[in-house]
Amino acid sequence: MSQAGVYYVDAQGFCNTVRDSIVISVLDTPVFDLGPDETICIADDSVSLRAPQGFASYLWNDGSTADSLVVSEAGTYFVTIGNGCFTYTDSLQVITEEVPIVDLGPDTILCRGTPLNLSSNGHLLDWEDGSQSVNRTISAEGLYSASYTNTCGTFTDSILVTYQDPIVPMQIDTVMCLDDTLRFSIPFPSDTNWWFNGGTELEQRFIFPGEYTYYRANSCGVVASILNLSIVDCECEVYVPTAFSPNGDG
Repeated sequence: MSQAGVYYVDAQGFCNTVRDSIVISVLDTPVFDLGPDETICIADDSVSLRAPQGFASYLWNDGSTADSLVVSEAGTYFVTIGNGCFTYTDSLQVITEEVPIVDLGPDTILCRGTPLNLSSNGHLLDWEDGSQSVNRTISAEGLYSASYTNTCGTFTDSILVTYQDPIVPMQIDTVMCLDDTLRFSIPFPSDTNWWFNGGTELEQRFIFPGEYTYYRANSCGVVASILNLSIVDCECEVYVPTAFSPNGDG
């Protein structure tokens, strides 16, 4: 017999006929598919690989014999199933992904006109303006954010970019009376400032004439400015003649 079916035979005697039958099944090679490759998060994920049920035997690559296998590590997994006559093997690849780090860097202050390149570990990022790229160059201040999604979830970071204008050097000329004290405060206290002597107080007191330098710094650079102080004797009486003679004889 080479075909599946029910076969019977009759045995006829003097009194009656006796029949017996047999069912013949033809088993083919049990072809199956474990499915597509699986991607899981390395942090705490696992995946259950399932072979089709109802076969006589199962043998996974780790030696287990159930019809399913739970895995949590990357690798190639295969199972061989048998129906009593034939066996068939299929495999798939399990890929693990790590929890991504999305880091655009700290909030940044730049000199106006300076471009800034934003990226994070080579990830293809989704930006707040709807674009998608690995790198993004910006030259305007604002709050920028980006996210990256894989099997571990969606992870986001943002950066605040602020621009400053270049500092313009100043020369301040001032006069004070003899024996007075001049109190002078550096303008623009939001910048980083220091005096010629290394002092960082915004206000300094001066009693001697001279040229005093103070420095201002921001993201555009360091600029020196000058306070030029002159002293006059405010108590000295100045004689102003009311008339004069052309020949100088009084």
